[in-house]
Amino acid sequence: MKEMLLPGGRIIIIQGNTNNFYDAVWLAFVKLGVSKGDFLSVKKVQIILQEAGFKIGLIKQVDTAFFIPSIYMVEGINE
Repeated sequence: MKEMLLPGGRIIIIQGNTNNFYDAVWLAFVKLGVSKGDFLSVKKVQIILQEAGFKIGLIKQVDTAFFIPSIYMVEGINE
């Protein structure tokens, strides 16, 4: 993805995150039922983006209902 972006281009990742025990348990049930994807912590998403050469931009929690696990947006900036 980095090679497809011009300098200053951005990648936005929005996903459910396993930032705490509640999130991990809730998303484990989601995985059993409907999804085979991995739900990473915000920190792990940052590390992956940085290892790919992106600078970390905005990190923002998305407002959800109280019973929904954490959903965050993480921005990677192509330098």
